[in-house]
Amino acid sequence: MNHFTYLQKLTNSLILTAISLSIIACSTTQKLTPKASQNNVDANESKISAGQFKYKVGDVGPAGGWIFFVDRFNEYPAFDYLEAAPDAASPSIVWATSTTTCYDESDSPTNCQSGSIYPKAERDGKQLLSTNVGMGSANTKAIIARHNAGAVPKTDYAAGLADSYSTKVGNAVFNDWFLPSAGEEKLMYTNLEQASVVKFAHYDNWSSSEVESDSAWYPEYFSGVRTGANKFFTNSVRAIRAF
Repeated sequence: MNHFTYLQKLTNSLILTAISLSIIACSTTQKLTPKASQNNVDANESKISAGQFKYKVGDVGPAGGWIFFVDRFNEYPAFDYLEAAPDAASPSIVWATSTTTCYDESDSPTNCQSGSIYPKAERDGKQLLSTNVGMGSANTKAIIARHNAGAVPKTDYAAGLADSYSTKVGNAVFNDWFLPSAGEEKLMYTNLEQASVVKFAHYDNWSSSEVESDSAWYPEYFSGVRTGANKFFTNSVRAIRAF
């Protein structure tokens, strides 16, 4: 290789290196403008920060009850609020009747006061799931289904009574009430009763959550703990609604 060829190659190499460094410098210092989302709200951001809420906990709701939960972090796609009924649907009623349309350990028909509303194969999972916030409506429908199979009037048991409950505010009738899950009961107690927003006349309200085949959860409001009671016991009913 002669001296001229060497210098030419060295010059070309230096030029290519300079171009490469220029490209790297441009790519690392380029200011990018982020794409705006359709609603300008991050999917993980609290909904309340976007000003989407009309009610807060403790407000009187559209159906005349009290708002006791606001879904600020979009945990529950089906609803934004939970509202407690303005009064008890009953001061004293059983959780289940003696209709023989529930399930025993072998899935044979049995008395609903001693048997589960769920078949054996899915019982443990559904009993556990039934305590969650957001499950009250589904629980209520499951209890009603077992009693409907025995042609039992809704006025004879807690979930049926909650489902039959209605309120009227102005010209609007609200009949979408249900028996709350144990988790929903806890929120109602914490955010209304314990926070002194409202003092309920009846404290030991049934939840729609099974403990075991023969028992269901209810909160003891004076002690603030959750406990189980036999389904033939009588407790009060305070319905809730989700919207």
